[in-house]
Amino acid sequence: MRRGTAWRFEHTSRATLQTLVQLARDALAMVGPRVRDHWLDAVSSLERERVAEITDQLPQDLSEVPSTFMHEVIAANRRRVLDDC
Repeated sequence: MRRGTAWRFEHTSRATLQTLVQLARDALAMVGPRVRDHWLDAVSSLERERVAEITDQLPQDLSEVPSTFMHEVIAANRRRVLDDC
């Protein structure tokens, strides 16, 4: 998994679609350093164990395959945000 596309965000039909990480980077560029640091620290502190604690609280029981997929998507996006922002 390398890139997600932000299909749900407004764009013109001629514009190149932005990835969610590009949108996050653009949003962080619009705020002050304290706000930027706050959000990057929050993303940085989101460890696999905490993700598992949160997802274990979901009402439906997920089998191992979708649960693992969800955790890997979150981990990949965490890395991408921290690397690119």
